[in-house]
Amino acid sequence: TYECNNDNSAHETTLREIAASGAYDVIVTGYYNIPEYVQMTAEQFPDQKWILFDTSVDYTLPYCSNIYSITMDQNTLAFMAGALAALMTTSGYEGTNEDKVVGWVGGGENTAVNDFLVGYIDGVNYVDSSIEVLYSYVGDWANTAKCKELALTQYDMGADVSFAVCGGAGFGLCEAAAETGHYAFGVDTDFGATLEQTQPETAQYVVSSAIKQFGYAVYDAMVAFYNGELEFGQNVNFGVDSGYLEMIET
Repeated sequence: TYECNNDNSAHETTLREIAASGAYDVIVTGYYNIPEYVQMTAEQFPDQKWILFDTSVDYTLPYCSNIYSITMDQNTLAFMAGALAALMTTSGYEGTNEDKVVGWVGGGENTAVNDFLVGYIDGVNYVDSSIEVLYSYVGDWANTAKCKELALTQYDMGADVSFAVCGGAGFGLCEAAAETGHYAFGVDTDFGATLEQTQPETAQYVVSSAIKQFGYAVYDAMVAFYNGELEFGQNVNFGVDSGYLEMIET
């Protein structure tokens, strides 16, 4: 395992060193800020195989035939979160209020995160188009304090449930939900189960987490690769019916 710790300057060097070693049958990497570096390295090492997840490359380029990429319909997953949020804010449950307002906090503005926002809004509107969606951006994926501040502002403005799409920073939103007696959704991992280990009181306010199960998808791709059945030079996109996208019940 090689870690670049979100340092874009380290991506090209690290990928090139790994590919140049010739030690690996396939290299697995992912997320929105990596494709251009994979494309550059794939051009230099055309015999090296790559599995790319949660993003894709430009397959019109001639040197991407050794890359297999996996994406998922995250906007559909976010739609489910939005519909659930809308049902909750109008439910009259303890911890909800009469205001028809829900929240959303993203890490940074990029295509993947904004895809979540659009899907979330669509899901809310599907249930009740009169519900207002408040949204904010942390600016990174680790600043829990800023995420908490943004979430508290949303709760003060009438939101009673908010969706964190900002990586680890999202735990700040969960703390804000617990402090105000409102509700939170996590993303990518089971926030409720994680918090249960260290902050069980906070975990009680996490209703669900929207998860793209790339661990399972990459595992299945590796099995196909091992069996000689993985077709490189393409992107495969999975929808809800694949079983890889789910709202975890906490």
